[in-house]
Amino acid sequence: MSKEIIHSNRKYKVAICDADGIALEKVSIRQLLSTDTGNNWEFIYSMQDIIDKVLDLKEGESITFQPNRDDPNSKGIIYRLF
Repeated sequence: MSKEIIHSNRKYKVAICDADGIALEKVSIRQLLSTDTGNNWEFIYSMQDIIDKVLDLKEGESITFQPNRDDPNSKGIIYRLF
């Protein structure tokens, strides 16, 4: 991974809807690319699976994704803040 991406200030707001309810999370590019095992939220792994689409987002753009790869009914939106 290039240093430019790792040091990027990109931030995303992630909305997750599943059987447990609705959650809103803010995620930085550093958190998304981290290999730290303490960052073991399933939605982060799902975002890593579509990293090219996430990195292609411009400010104000959004995409949908499946935040829980084991639950086809889970729904999520990734919105790039800046």
